[in-house]
Amino acid sequence: MVQIVNNKSFEGLSPQELMDATYEASKNFQIRAFYEAKDEILKADKYSEPEFYEILDAMVDAETERKLVLEHLRGKKPLFLTEIVEVIKEFPPENVIRDIIYLKEQGYVEELIEVKTKMVTKKIKGEEKEVEVKEYFYRYQLKALEPDFVEHHFEPVS
Repeated sequence: MVQIVNNKSFEGLSPQELMDATYEASKNFQIRAFYEAKDEILKADKYSEPEFYEILDAMVDAETERKLVLEHLRGKKPLFLTEIVEVIKEFPPENVIRDIIYLKEQGYVEELIEVKTKMVTKKIKGEEKEVEVKEYFYRYQLKALEPDFVEHHFEPVS
């Protein structure tokens, strides 16, 4: 469960926003799979019960944050990562960037790549030559999701 006591990550959010995002986060495959494997994990002595719940809480917090990031992107035009970070002030920029990349991998966010080509003059072995240089610009936008959308999930490594 998302703990807001002493948790600066969710300051400024209404209890309703936090509850809705946490509810959506609870549908995440990795969270459900981790929770369902609790007995096996504890029997294997991989983690103690308090460690297990600390990991589970961190997973729920991270996924809740991702759901809130998705809400910020809803209805927005494609944005550069720097623009997204400016729009989403509730979380540290490094978290927002991590979340966007993760959400792209899960299938929620679309990466739009624009390539601009320009000619520049470079000195190569003492001779000036015109060289083609490509610049890549990456924008991100929430995908229009079908009602039967299922998020991509990472397969376990054995």
